[in-house]
Amino acid sequence: MTKLGKIFSLFALAICAAVVLPTIANAQLRNQSRYSKRDVSNIIKRLENSSNTFRRDFDRALDRSPINNTPREDEYNGYVRDFENSLDRLRSSFDRSRNWWEVRNDVSDVVRNGQPVNNIINRLPFQRDIERQWRQLRNDLNTVADTYDLPGLEGGGWNGGYPGNPGYPGNPGGGWDDNWQMSRPPSWAVGTYYGVGPRGERITLAIQANGRATSSVDGSPISYGRYYRGLLTFGQNSATLVRTRNGVDTVSTLNRETISYSKQGWTDGGNDDWNNGSRPPSWAVGTFYANSPQDGSRITMTVTREGNVTVVMGNGAPSYGKMNGGTLRMGPYSSRVYRQGNGFRTVSDTDGQTIVYTRY
Repeated sequence: MTKLGKIFSLFALAICAAVVLPTIANAQLRNQSRYSKRDVSNIIKRLENSSNTFRRDFDRALDRSPINNTPREDEYNGYVRDFENSLDRLRSSFDRSRNWWEVRNDVSDVVRNGQPVNNIINRLPFQRDIERQWRQLRNDLNTVADTYDLPGLEGGGWNGGYPGNPGYPGNPGGGWDDNWQMSRPPSWAVGTYYGVGPRGERITLAIQANGRATSSVDGSPISYGRYYRGLLTFGQNSATLVRTRNGVDTVSTLNRETISYSKQGWTDGGNDDWNNGSRPPSWAVGTFYANSPQDGSRITMTVTREGNVTVVMGNGAPSYGKMNGGTLRMGPYSSRVYRQGNGFRTVSDTDGQTIVYTRY
């Protein structure tokens, strides 16, 4: 169980007492009854061995390449180091876990950190033995991803559907599938919620007391999903639910991207019409930086000309919102935006706290 701290009062996300629910650790995987923890440990061990060999020989190959002793060499070695570190975290979490399927999020981190390395190998002319080693490592990584029902690299890993219904890509417009496992969600998770997606799209999410769920994006046809022991799944996308003061957050099990939902609609009772097409002022468009009043961590905010907002706290996953004229909304929370210097300041509608953003 993870106690969530307060997030900056830009949108006053005061959820100190919120608790992450049991996640994929309790959801049924295809291989959950097929493999023992020792079996999966051996699968991960093969990946560790191929990764150790690759990192050593990759560094040597760079030393013999034209980019030796350049910033690019440091950058490429950094990507490999990040991949190796995520694999170390996976091993550590795996060894501490009671059940092998509890570490699915750590596996998704390894896959994500492997993608930049895969891009480097595909883009640069390396010696054939390095390319061959990476292909072996990638195969081992995809085997681990497949074990945890996750997509891997270059089409590898698990790209099917739900347990009991292989290959099922989701169920838009077709009702719920009888093979889906569902469980009763907690009372605070039941209801209809409204959120803003990564491209500014408006999402309506409804969770029923029997575990059935629906979603609609910008008024599109309804998609059908299910809640099962802390995990909300639509198609091949799954997310954990986190209780907030005024709704819920969904946190992707693949990349931990977060979307905040509120039981309050987007129009704020008709007083703040977000359907009128208003855009943010030109001085508020771009990428800006600030420090969190809570812990001093870096906040990065990007605002598009269409008013779509992406906020990243430190090295965390992004959250999404909308800026309309001089109002910024992140989930159920809003702030007023005022020009200041080469950036702007936000003033929370909840407690008046101010955060100053600059372009550098």
